[in-house]
Amino acid sequence: MKHSRRVMQVLMALLVIPFLGAFAQGAATGIKGFPDFMSIRSEFLSIVITANPSRALAFKPAYRESPYGRVRISVVQDSSSFHVLFQLQRNGEYPLGSRGNIIIDRQIKTGYITRIAWCLSDDGQSWIMLTPNNERTIVDYVVAGSLVRGNYRISSLVYVFLTNPFKFLYDMTRAGIDWTPILGSSGSSGVTAALAANLASGHPDAAGLALMRGATDFSRIGEYLGLVGADASVRLVEEVAATGPQVLTFDKGMPAKLAPARPYRTDRGLPLESAAAVIVGGVATDSVYIGILDGGAGTPPLKLVIVPFEDKSGAYSIVSVDAASRQSVDLAGLVGQRAGGWIRLFRLPGPARQP
Repeated sequence: MKHSRRVMQVLMALLVIPFLGAFAQGAATGIKGFPDFMSIRSEFLSIVITANPSRALAFKPAYRESPYGRVRISVVQDSSSFHVLFQLQRNGEYPLGSRGNIIIDRQIKTGYITRIAWCLSDDGQSWIMLTPNNERTIVDYVVAGSLVRGNYRISSLVYVFLTNPFKFLYDMTRAGIDWTPILGSSGSSGVTAALAANLASGHPDAAGLALMRGATDFSRIGEYLGLVGADASVRLVEEVAATGPQVLTFDKGMPAKLAPARPYRTDRGLPLESAAAVIVGGVATDSVYIGILDGGAGTPPLKLVIVPFEDKSGAYSIVSVDAASRQSVDLAGLVGQRAGGWIRLFRLPGPARQP
């Protein structure tokens, strides 16, 4: 019996080690490619991050070059607090939500740091927020707009994260946080990325065309399933549960609040603001989605084909296409434009993986 148990332990190790090795390798690649402005943070540490509030508030925007592009350093007052921002340039602008950006919140009266928000995705919907709690730090981890791990406590002063590279943040939190949507190695085969690229280019392949036809007429879903070799028993699966209990909301452009997630409604579907996180969860299974977005006010619904995938940096990415016009649609933009909207979200196997 002891011998059999030992054999089983060895077999399990042989199965698990390759997976862990792949994850570690993917995470290392993702960390290496993640925009980290540690040298710039260090330069401005005593000028704006730990400086007397009156001195920090008098700071004029400055610019520095980094291996990832130009970075703007600025200070913005907000009532009794102020924000120190490190923002990466994108297409000539400095968006708030850009992968690698850091926002440091400080009190004007005391100068204390009250929170550090680190942007993890270029869609501005994924953040890790660090809040000081005596000699500990409380971590809230948001992926694609939904809180997936909240109130996670780690034994470290919040200031330490400002003087260490991004890898330090990863190492301190990886025991309690799933970083795969941000850094990669989700288990995806990668074949859905080709489908996404074809859809985004406006020149979909046969499977993409069939998927768009199926989105406009569910009776034709079988055409798509046949092209990807799915079993005849496969059916559309509607997503009925949000990923997390809270969703990200923006106040005056700052990622300042988490609000309770609205529940699924049988007559309307998922709240739109919860949809992206559910979709990102499909990367690991090479899933694709059809979304029926409630038009509201008597307007017809918008029928979308949505393909999540892991990009070259390891981060999640989502391609969304209007099934009728075949034009690309900015899903994150829709969430902002249609606050309070609803979407019926249906999952299907992608071309690379079948149930």
